[in-house]
Amino acid sequence: MGVGGGVWGGGGWGCCCFFFNDTATTEIYTLSLHDALPICIGYRPWRRLRDEGVESRDDVAALHHPTAMLGKDGVDLSKWLGLAADAPAGEAVADLNPRAKRQVRLLEEAGVFTAGDVLEAIDRRTAAFDGAGFLPEAILNAKAVTGPEPVYVRPDVTDLTLPRADIELDIDMENVEEGVYLWGVWVTDRAGSGLVEEGYVPFVTWNPLDDQTEMAVFMEFWTWLRAITARAEEAGVSLRSYCWHESAENTQLRRIAERDPDLLPEVEAFIASGAWVDLEKEFKQRWITGGSTSLKAIAPLADFDWDVDDPGGGMSMVRYLEAVTGDVAAQEWLLTYNEGDVEATKAIREGLGAGGFDSLPV
Repeated sequence: MGVGGGVWGGGGWGCCCFFFNDTATTEIYTLSLHDALPICIGYRPWRRLRDEGVESRDDVAALHHPTAMLGKDGVDLSKWLGLAADAPAGEAVADLNPRAKRQVRLLEEAGVFTAGDVLEAIDRRTAAFDGAGFLPEAILNAKAVTGPEPVYVRPDVTDLTLPRADIELDIDMENVEEGVYLWGVWVTDRAGSGLVEEGYVPFVTWNPLDDQTEMAVFMEFWTWLRAITARAEEAGVSLRSYCWHESAENTQLRRIAERDPDLLPEVEAFIASGAWVDLEKEFKQRWITGGSTSLKAIAPLADFDWDVDDPGGGMSMVRYLEAVTGDVAAQEWLLTYNEGDVEATKAIREGLGAGGFDSLPV
């Protein structure tokens, strides 16, 4: 896994500090955020939650997701509550506000047909947020992170089928500030085509990185990928390549390919093709944990564990500095670590795709 990320993390629940001269004030904000916020929504949404008296994860989870969705979609919830309160319970929403045709349609699609339905279906506390765009996902994250299960199927998701192929290549790169020194692939021949040898295939250099060295190891990987793709096409066998969090790999693919005007269009075509699959994106569309969606957080849900101690980007940086001096143990650690990353995406695809998880109640 390449080195990257930032203070906001992977969209889960955690702690964020705002620094002030007053130590006590800093402590208050830290504790409030740790207990109340998904770290990805930022300071202004947190202020909005606090101003509405929402102070904990349980408070967020108790908000009404269907109401929040109506608000996000543009239904003026406060206005409809006011109109419904002054009307007979059986009066149709289309008659309450005839000009608001789009809002009427959205209400009816949600099963809200009368003034009485409005008062029953729309939660007043949630409606007070006036359609805040961050709120529906914040509610789902809160429900997931406070629920008893480690992972849930997202509401309204019925198809958990992941993109599969006859030949599957799980790809991960390792990089440092100077560039990418390792492209690792786990090869699976699901169809038993015999076109490829299954297992881990690394393309690596332990020489000090410069443009020439980085391009050389990349071209070893890319030439190999070209050849497998060509064999699969010729044999009429489907092939897909998988990664976790494609922006890391795509950034490096494009950066390296930009040095060769003939190579860049080929790389761009690969990135844009349906044969290049971001499993993290596929996961987010189907499942929710309320926490981080990093590979290290999700793989254990598929009962996967790494064969190295402390399998993180920080340790890989330390090991790399040792590896380029000829330290064989460090080189073996990095290869085992990378092999674990590509095995992990395979395990997630096969384990989570098998189903067996509860749908998140809303």
